[in-house]
Amino acid sequence: MTVFALCGLVALVLVGTVQGDSLTVTSCGDTQNALVKVSKFEYSPNPVTFPGNITIDVDYEILQDIVSPVSVNIAIEVSSNGRVLQIPCINGIGSCFIQDICETVATEECPDFFKNNNIQCQCPFNKGTYSLSDLKLYIPLGDIKGEYHVAIQVYTNDVFAFCLDINAINK
Repeated sequence: MTVFALCGLVALVLVGTVQGDSLTVTSCGDTQNALVKVSKFEYSPNPVTFPGNITIDVDYEILQDIVSPVSVNIAIEVSSNGRVLQIPCINGIGSCFIQDICETVATEECPDFFKNNNIQCQCPFNKGTYSLSDLKLYIPLGDIKGEYHVAIQVYTNDVFAFCLDINAINK
């Protein structure tokens, strides 16, 4: 997964909860003071099948410029057969801490989807209202059956920007 696919998921910070048969997305942390607010979040198919594609539509607002350094902490756990396993960080994928995602995205080419939808690929991420329509992501869950939990926390200059909890069940 490129950092831009990760950013697409991170952008899905919700005011409430989105829940389907196999996927739940919830805001976490200090939602009242979050720097990113989402007004619309829709996904299909529902239920999501794993492995498989998910299509996302989201409208969100960045309340103030998000400037470097932007730290991202990602924790991924899978619960299966009564055991909980934290997925390690390997080559920037898994349970990772990114000291400054601005440095990371500066070295990657902006995907066409972002360019075509006027989504910024470099820091700062400017204050404003944005829409992502028909964003397609591939979710590679397949071999390991169980419950997956992904927690993503984002800070800009050590100030809380937003937090996201994603839970998925792979039966």
